[in-house]
Amino acid sequence: IVGINTYTGNDARGRIKSLRGCLNDADDIERQVRRWQPAGLRRLGWDAAARIEKPVTRADIFGAWRETLAAAAPGDTVLFTYSGHGSQVEVAPGNPTNEADGYDETLVLTGYSTSDGRDGEHILDDEIDQMLAAAQANGILVVFISDSCHSGTVFRSLDMSDTSYRFIQPAPLSRAVGRAGPAATGERPRVLPNVLFLAGSQENEAVPEIVYEGQYRGALSVGVARCLEAQAASSGIITAYDFAKQVLSKARAVADNGHHPDVRWPAAAPPASPAGIRKAATMVTERGSRITRDTPIFTLRSTHPATTSVSTAAADPTPVTLRIVGLGEADQRRIVAGLDAARLAGEGDAAALVWDAERQLILNDQRQRIAENVGAGGLQHAVDRRLALDRLIRMENGLELKILLSGRETPASDATHPPGTQFDIAIAGIPDQHYYCLFNLTGDGQVQLLEPSPRRAGERRGGMRKHERTEADITVKGIVVTREGPFGAEHVVAVSSELPLNGLVATLTATHNRYAVPTVMAALETTFAMQKPLGVGFRGIYSRRA
Repeated sequence: IVGINTYTGNDARGRIKSLRGCLNDADDIERQVRRWQPAGLRRLGWDAAARIEKPVTRADIFGAWRETLAAAAPGDTVLFTYSGHGSQVEVAPGNPTNEADGYDETLVLTGYSTSDGRDGEHILDDEIDQMLAAAQANGILVVFISDSCHSGTVFRSLDMSDTSYRFIQPAPLSRAVGRAGPAATGERPRVLPNVLFLAGSQENEAVPEIVYEGQYRGALSVGVARCLEAQAASSGIITAYDFAKQVLSKARAVADNGHHPDVRWPAAAPPASPAGIRKAATMVTERGSRITRDTPIFTLRSTHPATTSVSTAAADPTPVTLRIVGLGEADQRRIVAGLDAARLAGEGDAAALVWDAERQLILNDQRQRIAENVGAGGLQHAVDRRLALDRLIRMENGLELKILLSGRETPASDATHPPGTQFDIAIAGIPDQHYYCLFNLTGDGQVQLLEPSPRRAGERRGGMRKHERTEADITVKGIVVTREGPFGAEHVVAVSSELPLNGLVATLTATHNRYAVPTVMAALETTFAMQKPLGVGFRGIYSRRA
């Protein structure tokens, strides 16, 4: 586990900007990994006794990797997580690795300066490839998590702003670089058959630091930690597909459309099937085997309750940190004093929400629009919606929602949609003969019942339907972004149960098109506690004015 906040080297602008959330990422992941009773665990960049950050060097990385592989047996899984800056460096003469843009991608370590070129304190993508190949030669599976600006190929370019990004601008190319070879054709670099690679975002996006439960974090790292936490407390085993699905879903949610984490499979990995996803993961991984979607990558050594129990009860919420712009300090304090579960962001604080009082906009921590036309009287609704989102991230446990444009899920599904866009929502993972419902939480805090439709909610069993065919997704068709709005960030929530969801649907019917997020969340919490197992899943949908 590697987390680096403090950088001591320089780039073209001077001292490399330090980060604020990478140690938080590493702390959280370390706590959750320990639930799984790993055979070995190495945390780099942290002095546990003194509780202080310490430098991470190339020698540290390569030494820890060699020791880990030496201790591992064929069929074991090595989890390698990195949270810190990513960058690029000019390729070696002759471009032997056929990089189309003339750069190799790197993980940036504590003391790296861009003037060091290829010889400094960083890990090149080619070196990472050699590390992963060494694991493959020993029959060892690798789950590689990279929460930095280098996704897909270990990098992405971006426009720097006030937001803190996990990226260092590389030095300009000093010469013409050959662009022949596979990379120049648009093909993505290979993924070895023993590797599952999850990256902080798509290749054309940045990785900003977000705010989660009052701390600066990386969205992908939050997803990893929450998935490990939830599965340690339930099944005690995670297949490759379930891990990727749950991590990406949770990371998408906390990123709030700021960026979209990416997963890379070996090219030969078979497509996922509902039957394959659900089958018991009892296979024994043999030397030289590859990761497929049904491969069990993490398995608890025991189920001792002291290590695996996680409370599902709703805890007291972490107050939402709110920054207000456009008003004086006295007015800011007066407004926040009238809100429940919110506090005013101080200088340097991580602000989960920003309210632009003059423009009446709610923005997230990445300054992206969440809701518009929100006056002081509507702030509580926006706070309630943010609290609900934090809670849903912990409740989510297996239902998968897909946004289908023209019948398919594509990268455009996560785009910001203009008025008139029509899409379908598909729900996967609902067991046969289970009841289900679907509702929406808008960015400004409204509740909208989608399935069953409000007009059917008065029927027997609240108009709820059963899932009749396990192998098929449930699709709710014909959802349209209206021209009247509201525009911003919305989250569609699916719930399923073996028993009718009478109480929850009755509450959703009564609160349809109202600002009633706390009421709905209270009903969902009650259902979650009484009807087990309860399936919960959600997905962000983002819209804008024409």
